[in-house]
Amino acid sequence: MPPDYSESEKNVEIARFEKLIADIDNQTSELSSFVKKCIESADENLDTEKGIGLLDVKNHSMINYLIDLSFLMLQKLNKKSIKSDPTILRLAETRVVLERIRPIEAKLKYQIDKYMKLLSSNKQSLDVDPLRFKSNLENFGGEGDSDKDSIDSDDDPGEEKNLEETYVPPKLMAVPYSEERALERAKRRALSSSLVKDLREQYGDAPTEIRDNIDSRRKKNVDSSKKRTEYEENNFMRLPTTKKQRKMDNNNRTNSTLNYLLNFGDYNVEEIVNKNNVRVDTVCI
Repeated sequence: MPPDYSESEKNVEIARFEKLIADIDNQTSELSSFVKKCIESADENLDTEKGIGLLDVKNHSMINYLIDLSFLMLQKLNKKSIKSDPTILRLAETRVVLERIRPIEAKLKYQIDKYMKLLSSNKQSLDVDPLRFKSNLENFGGEGDSDKDSIDSDDDPGEEKNLEETYVPPKLMAVPYSEERALERAKRRALSSSLVKDLREQYGDAPTEIRDNIDSRRKKNVDSSKKRTEYEENNFMRLPTTKKQRKMDNNNRTNSTLNYLLNFGDYNVEEIVNKNNVRVDTVCI
């Protein structure tokens, strides 16, 4: 304990240490009783010859790992140095073995589950038919296949199962017919096109409306483009363009003399409707 601890801090640390010692004592007694039960069950000469050998390797490796780890804890409690102790190398080796066993055990998961299922259902001996542990082909169906109970490969060949299913028609949801609404929207777009606006201003009786905001906005875009071009030429680098800037450049090119004369907008209503409208009466859900 550091010498600069006050008396109250020392009392707190001592109480904490005593609590940890009590917890270790309780857990040690529980562990001892559990180990005795394991030893008694092991003395019954359990037959593991027909089991999975990988699990035996895993159990023995885990036991050796716990033994070496307990020995290191004992050395530390006795204030002995563990530097250059061969137990550390054995621990590292056992740890590597346990890590290599993990992916192999994952590959054998299906076979292990089959063994556990047979043991829990109290069926006949496991060495009757090795093919009972083969993969079930009905489990490889896609998501679009109908849901039905799979046939276990370990069922009796004489057992019959009813595989008939009731046909369930797909549910249909009515969808409103929106072609007229799309036609109205297309007409409004056509009436607001640039060609119709120009014809209305040319042949209409209303006075010509002068808009200065368009020129000022266009001038602002041109100035911004010039500044960006000047910066790129002076620094020999390209500036990344955002989606907003690309849209602004496209508008500037469209507003040039030739494009302005040829850009009449969307005034063909039938073409708009045929291009955008898709009629759907029913939708399967």
